[in-house]
Amino acid sequence: MQRVVAKNNLIMKKIILSVLVLSSVVCFGQQLTNSNMELWTTVSYGPEPNNWQYNDGTGIAYGTNNNARSYNGTDPLTTTKITGAAAFGGAGNSALLETKSVVGSTLLGAGYTTLPGWLYRQEAITNTNIGSLTFNYKSTVVQGDSCYVRVGLIDASFNIYSLGVFWIKPSDNSTTWKTKTIILENLLPGTPTEIFIEAMSTYDGFDGNYSFVTPIIGSKLYLDNFTLNYCNTPITTSLTETVCDYMLPYNWNGVTF
Repeated sequence: MQRVVAKNNLIMKKIILSVLVLSSVVCFGQQLTNSNMELWTTVSYGPEPNNWQYNDGTGIAYGTNNNARSYNGTDPLTTTKITGAAAFGGAGNSALLETKSVVGSTLLGAGYTTLPGWLYRQEAITNTNIGSLTFNYKSTVVQGDSCYVRVGLIDASFNIYSLGVFWIKPSDNSTTWKTKTIILENLLPGTPTEIFIEAMSTYDGFDGNYSFVTPIIGSKLYLDNFTLNYCNTPITTSLTETVCDYMLPYNWNGVTF
């Protein structure tokens, strides 16, 4: 009985210590512009989500694969707006990313037979105390395929200072909307200047390499309401802990995790 009491006292002390540590960290959520996927602009080849953009080296480009249609006018739009009952909360707009078949001669000639849905944005930040990313999702990933959402803090050379990834397998599929929070893990010391958020309906190894899985037509990822969670002090975690959910071993910045 004495050992049990002693053990319980030790557990209680650990709980109290954890509460005291957590109580010193204050976090608050903040949405980026159009992170709720409500605003879309129709361009020459179809609709694009406002503010989901990046600098591709020649100018500002939309962070989707939809411009593939502009090559031949026949390839499908793989990032689309859904509305009404299909959207989050049964109203407004949400984004649907879907892996589809390539039909245009330009992509087929380059060796592409499938085109995944892709959603990406990259922009400057001033407050780098970002501890996590919260968003809503649902998925119907085809067996043998998978998809992902990732977030990272970087500099202009794309050195990655912190990273979080949520890898979604068919066993994680849900026809109802879920809420997910991705914790950012520290990878490098230093001060990042930008943030990127990326999602894809087929997991591609983050470098266009499909060696991990086979992209399968019909895999779908629905997304909405991205919120950055800022803290009054940086949240540091060890690389011995889980860097992301369900992620395969991967090498980034010389660190294998």
